[in-house]
Amino acid sequence: MIVIFLLFIIYFINFISIIVNIGNPLLIIPGFSIIGLLSILIYIFILLIVVIRPALYFLFLPFIILAFPSVINNFFPSYYLGPIDERGASAFSFITHIDIYLMYGLIVFKQDKTNKLKLYGTSYKYNILGVLIVSILFIYTIITTLGSKTGDALALFAIGNYQIRYILYLTLFYYKFNIDLKKLNYIIYGLCLSVVFLFIESLIFTFVNGHSRLSSGSLGNNVYANIIAAIGFLFSLLLIYYKKIYSFMKVKKTVLFISFTICMIIVFLTGTRISLLSLTIASILLFILSTLKDRKINYKYIVGLCSMMLIITVFVFNSERYRSILDIVSKGDIAQQIVSANPEEQYDKFTSSLYSRYIMAIVSLDMFKDNISFGIGIGRWNKMKYDYGWENRVLLDPHNDFLSYISQYGILGILLLFIVYIFPILKFINIRYNPYCIFGAIPFVLFFSSFTNSNTLKHQIFAITILCIVIICNHTNYIEEND
Repeated sequence: MIVIFLLFIIYFINFISIIVNIGNPLLIIPGFSIIGLLSILIYIFILLIVVIRPALYFLFLPFIILAFPSVINNFFPSYYLGPIDERGASAFSFITHIDIYLMYGLIVFKQDKTNKLKLYGTSYKYNILGVLIVSILFIYTIITTLGSKTGDALALFAIGNYQIRYILYLTLFYYKFNIDLKKLNYIIYGLCLSVVFLFIESLIFTFVNGHSRLSSGSLGNNVYANIIAAIGFLFSLLLIYYKKIYSFMKVKKTVLFISFTICMIIVFLTGTRISLLSLTIASILLFILSTLKDRKINYKYIVGLCSMMLIITVFVFNSERYRSILDIVSKGDIAQQIVSANPEEQYDKFTSSLYSRYIMAIVSLDMFKDNISFGIGIGRWNKMKYDYGWENRVLLDPHNDFLSYISQYGILGILLLFIVYIFPILKFINIRYNPYCIFGAIPFVLFFSSFTNSNTLKHQIFAITILCIVIICNHTNYIEEND
């Protein structure tokens, strides 16, 4: 009940922030567009399908979260993330299509008969953790709201509290829905559908806008590559462990292989170095860990890993963008090159990018030092970066998930980092053959790319990561069903 009450408070705060900012040029009233109208019609069509075939709710769940065009959110009131005159100025809505779909599922469908409110075992631990998280988020919400002494500060909190909303919604999901293996199959097919749709959407978006690198209209470039790399890693594991879990998961091998292939094509076409690096690191680490744990070598994994490394090596040596990494390393004294690079002159694209991230890291750490208890507040990083020495007027995020959490949430950010990354990774490493815990592969890969990108600051990526955690928390269902 406290979760629902907290959601009510958050939406009430969001509504009040809209009212007090009427007349503020930073507030954007919903607008009309043909593409937006088309997206709404498709969205309504999906909701109608779900009413007729309730089981398909979980098929469309990852699609709505990850792939559905974000242009639909233009029909909701939104607020600028920073000054209007900064380059790339953008606004974010007070409510999203993900809110509505999650709310829709909780309202329309009846609660599963299984009772997860046990006073013992693994479920008990998750219940205690859930109560702790909700309580802390409740306190954080109240304190941040009371600290918002201006309409602008309140509005930035309102558009930035999607992370709290999604955690609360998916906490309700854990208690209401028993994600059995049938639902899990639908979720995997939904991820396959999302990858195919995003590939087509990004091809069209890139061609229309004349970009040199594959980019998505909703997910951009770097974060798009990072999440697709993570999903591709999940597909590869499902293929490698196919015989172990096929009797429980009825996903076609051909579908997984085609989806994995599309993922790799997307990663290469985006030209994002860290997505390839994170894939390689995750593959090597998992191979080492599985060899140590099982006391035997998985030869299929070696063949797959060597093939991936060969493809990456060939691509690196035949691409100017990727070859720049080798050039920087061959020059030596990398740290000095990073610090001496001049972003304004674009002396070197690679060192310039590292230099910008270096400055953003200093800005984020200074924010944390000055606001250790509760951070600067969610949604405020871009606006407040100018107060901490950032000079170029351009829309930015911290470009580092870990610094993003601690700068915006303070000490609470450490807890959220544990929830978003450490918990699912530990479950994945310890019980990787489990068809539920294998979803920890997504946070596992995102962890490495999050050192150079604020992956989960993108609301779609945060929601899909929390969904993975909810799935992992259902892993005891697999044990119960197969005892």
